[in-house]
Amino acid sequence: MAGADDGLAAILGSLVPLIPFIVIGRDILLGIAVSLVVSAITLFLIGWWKARTTVGRPTRSGVQMAIIGLASAIAGFGIAFLVSGGVGA
Repeated sequence: MAGADDGLAAILGSLVPLIPFIVIGRDILLGIAVSLVVSAITLFLIGWWKARTTVGRPTRSGVQMAIIGLASAIAGFGIAFLVSGGVGA
């Protein structure tokens, strides 16, 4: 059952940054900006909730989660940009 929970969490977590592109449509730069904001808010709320339900300072945990998540997203974009030969985006 834990595998199903992990799979469902991965699917739902992957949809968070994609939904702004579905809603906005063709404006890619606006989609990127909205996706980053929505993802940052979601990551902050998950970190805040984690600290509230376990141990820790909710605001600090939320900020840490948002920074780590956004940094990994930017790193992934940068690596994909370099691997593609700097074409796109």
